[in-house]
Amino acid sequence: MSAQRAQAQAALTIALPVDGLTVIAPLPETLTQRNVEAVTGLSPADYLRAVKDPAFPLPVRRVGRLRVVDRVAFVAWLRSEERRAPQPIAPAAAPTPVPANDAPDLVGEVLADEGLQRAPTSPKPARKPR
Repeated sequence: MSAQRAQAQAALTIALPVDGLTVIAPLPETLTQRNVEAVTGLSPADYLRAVKDPAFPLPVRRVGRLRVVDRVAFVAWLRSEERRAPQPIAPAAAPTPVPANDAPDLVGEVLADEGLQRAPTSPKPARKPR
């Protein structure tokens, strides 16, 4: 009886909404300009610029017009380049804004030091709504 159970098959049909499915495919072994953005987030133009550079350290295979590199090696190279890139300097804290009525007229002071004065400004006309 157990031999019959091992060979028995059952058919099953399940109705699922399409938005309820998630297809998970393995990552490709190689990268091309066609799939690099989906795997690494790097634009195809940046990928091509990198692999065409004579200083690019990884082997590049040509398949027709495509340039193909090993995915694992390329991602490792990107991470090493990211670590070598200079870290941005944190921006200085913005000065506390001075209310307009209390703000010193620095431009006026510079102009006065040079013997000049600010030209009178007329208010800009309001734009008509379209």
